[in-house]
Amino acid sequence: MVTLVNARFVPRYCLGDTSGATELLAEQKDDASLLTTARIARSDGDLDAAAAALDGCSKESAAGVGVERGWIAWMRAQHAEAVALLAKTASEHPRSAESEYVRGLALHGLEKTADAREVWTKLVKRHGENPWSYRADWALAGTTGGGAQRSFSTSGPKSALGRHGYMGRRNPDLEALKAGD
Repeated sequence: MVTLVNARFVPRYCLGDTSGATELLAEQKDDASLLTTARIARSDGDLDAAAAALDGCSKESAAGVGVERGWIAWMRAQHAEAVALLAKTASEHPRSAESEYVRGLALHGLEKTADAREVWTKLVKRHGENPWSYRADWALAGTTGGGAQRSFSTSGPKSALGRHGYMGRRNPDLEALKAGD
């Protein structure tokens, strides 16, 4: 159901007015609004506000809350906690691919790169062309041990999604892990 708040929220959010979007959601106490508020706060780097929004969610949204709390734990470099939270996401949940991707990041943060690569490989195989599969494929390419590909070639090995490479660009999530070290 589209409410007046939702109808006004979407354009503000899409235009990058996260503070205006958050203001519209502030009066809403339903789980979807609280999860959206948490996601916005997390993407803006306000992890305390994100966690506070999640505290108001009901048990019916436990899986979505778990994914958000997993992100927050990963961003706080609490990798073991992130792995535990994200491992609980059911494979049927709409955010399962996202959860798997972040769980791989957390495993990589724990220096369990082989396990992270396994999670990302399974994600790509299971979800195919999916925004989180693209990120996982990029992470796989960035954790091969050979460094980032610096030139383009149509011959040679391809990524898990069949790409020729990422032209030297590094996965920003893996770079965030390096910056946190």
